[in-house]
Amino acid sequence: MPDHRHESGAPSPGSRLFTQLTQKLTRDTLRYIPAVVFPAALSIVAASVFTRIFAPDEYGRYALVLAAATVASALLSGWLQQSVLRYLPRYKADGELADFVVKLVVVLLGVTTPIVLVLVAGHSFIAHHLGSYGRFLVPAVLLVLSESFFLNLGAVLQADLRSKTYSLFRISNAALRLGLALAFVLLVDRDVVGLIAGAAAANLLLVLPMLAELRVLGKLPIAHKFIDFGLIRLFAAYGLPMAGWLLCGQILAISDRFMLEALRGSAEVGIYSANYNLVRMGFDLISGPILMASYPLIMTAWETGQRDRVSEVLTDFTRHYLLAVAPFATFIAVLGREIVSVVLGSEFHEGYTIIPFIIAGSAIWGTAMIGHKGLEIAEKTRTLLLLVVVSAVLNIALNFVFIPRYGYNGAAFATFLSYLAYPVLVYWVTRRFIPWRIPWRSVMRIVAACAAVAGILVVVSRLLPQSVPRLLVLILAAAVGTPVYLAVLVWTKELRLSDLRFRLD
Repeated sequence: MPDHRHESGAPSPGSRLFTQLTQKLTRDTLRYIPAVVFPAALSIVAASVFTRIFAPDEYGRYALVLAAATVASALLSGWLQQSVLRYLPRYKADGELADFVVKLVVVLLGVTTPIVLVLVAGHSFIAHHLGSYGRFLVPAVLLVLSESFFLNLGAVLQADLRSKTYSLFRISNAALRLGLALAFVLLVDRDVVGLIAGAAAANLLLVLPMLAELRVLGKLPIAHKFIDFGLIRLFAAYGLPMAGWLLCGQILAISDRFMLEALRGSAEVGIYSANYNLVRMGFDLISGPILMASYPLIMTAWETGQRDRVSEVLTDFTRHYLLAVAPFATFIAVLGREIVSVVLGSEFHEGYTIIPFIIAGSAIWGTAMIGHKGLEIAEKTRTLLLLVVVSAVLNIALNFVFIPRYGYNGAAFATFLSYLAYPVLVYWVTRRFIPWRIPWRSVMRIVAACAAVAGILVVVSRLLPQSVPRLLVLILAAAVGTPVYLAVLVWTKELRLSDLRFRLD
């Protein structure tokens, strides 16, 4: 396949496809930034507040319930979310968007109603057998059900390229989650259950406004007329393996918490979860908008006849992703101790040692999210499921090896190795379908720039006396490290000065 790229790895001016997609990627990434920045900022505020209110063991129990609810939501309706992202562009092109949304709501009601009936009929019996976790049952189930609606309706907005509206609902959800959680904890009862209840209430308050925004409320009274078994079969064939993928992805991300609880106790779960979540929230500030913007663009390019160029698009988007996230990951890895000391309560500070492993694994995993899109496009969802099952099984096995001896540090190392296994498998398998060609020359230049930044950050953090506030250290390090990163990229010809001007305009 011909290469339409400059030495720097950027698309050539003559490549209309690359020019259009890169411009759209930049535009939509900027639009998605508020959808990630504000929720992440509020989540950091929440972590800072609640790790000072609750002890590590209490926070650990909350983290376990939240992890279980996340897995349950992925299992219940994640297959629908993935199907929406895959097939909505096709239905939109046929002028059937509103009917598509109503049919989606019908399916959501079909999968969630039995859960409600079981909860109403068997609440006392189930809560009794959950022991000390029984008080979490109702809010946790409501969180799972409400999350299913909120995430799937959000996927409709995302696939419809309505990035501003999607951002507004994400921001509103984050603000409501924090506000309602604080209200429950400070005004009702100082119990971690309030954090789960606040999240569930926030989702429920936004479902009707989202349906109104999608202009389908008027069709809901006759929703029974929109039952489409053909669509359900299409979703099931594509989405059910993806539901398995999402489940295994969640196992990769959170199984270590359950194993820490069993092998080391809830206090280590609390310390690990607070530091892990802080890293992911910070990293998602950069990673999230790019991934949100890239997925619909890749699918739209495929559905609009650019199929022979998708492999090159994946390579180009991989490069843009690495350029954006690498310096941020370097900053978090090198200055993790300072970040934790600013944000988290003192009982959680010792967990900063996991940060380099978690941030490296997150960056590798995010890169694979672009690389495996070729398998999604080819509808090889069973292959994707197999690959993530291998990584998840590896994660569990490594946790059994490392957690008993090294505690949460062992859990972090096991997570890193498991995240590393997945892109290796994807790179190997995609060669038979839509190849994922990693821009290795760009990778080496980005690694060199990050190495220079890491050296600068270490020098800055060590030269400044301990009396200097750690927040000021972080600000100064970012101010010094950013120009160093850009300068090395320009010097190695990975970026041109015109590229920088474009991004600053």
